[in-house]
Amino acid sequence: MSMIERFSVSPVLVDYWGTLTDRNTNRPDRRAYAISYGLPAVLTAVAVWRGWKLPELSVLLGGTSLLVGALIGLFFHLSSVRLQVENDPRLRSLRRVPTLVDNTAITVLYAAGVAIFVSVVIVVAAALPRTAPSWSTLTTTVASIYLCTHLVVTMLTVLRLAWGVYVEVYNVPTPSTTGRR
Repeated sequence: MSMIERFSVSPVLVDYWGTLTDRNTNRPDRRAYAISYGLPAVLTAVAVWRGWKLPELSVLLGGTSLLVGALIGLFFHLSSVRLQVENDPRLRSLRRVPTLVDNTAITVLYAAGVAIFVSVVIVVAAALPRTAPSWSTLTTTVASIYLCTHLVVTMLTVLRLAWGVYVEVYNVPTPSTTGRR
């Protein structure tokens, strides 16, 4: 295994992008891509247009660092849940549960990667001298806002997937499954 392969996150990216497919057609879901990547771009453009600046960087860095640890812990917990699904014949018979658990796990791992990237951008932003050119602070602001909003959208996806696992395992009647509001 080469050094590049050892540090490559491309399997995580490819598997995460695999979750952004339409179940019926098995083709990329344009709406999912638009929400995951386009919505943060629009929100970032609005934030820059409105003149937003990054808040206290140390607080933001501390928060994203804690989030990385929590997400990696959640990933390992989901790995143990997946083993339980494999070993429980009742859960294995529910066809969607293993896929939902897998999709939740890869989305959590992808979110951890995004949070790590946010942390790196924040460290770079904090390292810039106060006399840095305005384009460099604008660049780090744009990158931070985009990545943070993308992280929020990804975490909302994790919530939706986790709820999907719960509904499938416990056969919970919900407005989304019964058609009633």
